[in-house]
Amino acid sequence: MLGLEGPVAVIVSDMGRIENGAYNPKAGLDLVRQLRDDGDQTRVVFYSSQRSLTTVDGHLANIPNVAYTTSPTELSNLLDLR
Repeated sequence: MLGLEGPVAVIVSDMGRIENGAYNPKAGLDLVRQLRDDGDQTRVVFYSSQRSLTTVDGHLANIPNVAYTTSPTELSNLLDLR
C-alpha cells in the first residue's frame, strides 16, 4: 500500500483499466460495488473519458456517495481543491 494510516477521505479512480493482464472497461464499477458490499461508504470519484462513463452511467446513479466527471475543473471542485 502507500503507507497511509487512518481512513481515506476519497478514492479517485478511472473507470476502465488493465487488471490481471486484461482490459476491464467496468473495473471502477466493480471496485465501488465491492466497497459497498463490504460496508465501505468511502466517497468515490471517477475521472474518466465520456465514452467510459457513458457505458456505466445508469449503474453509478444508484450507488451512494459516488461522483463522476470528464472535466479537470469539475474534478478539482469535487475534491474541493483550492
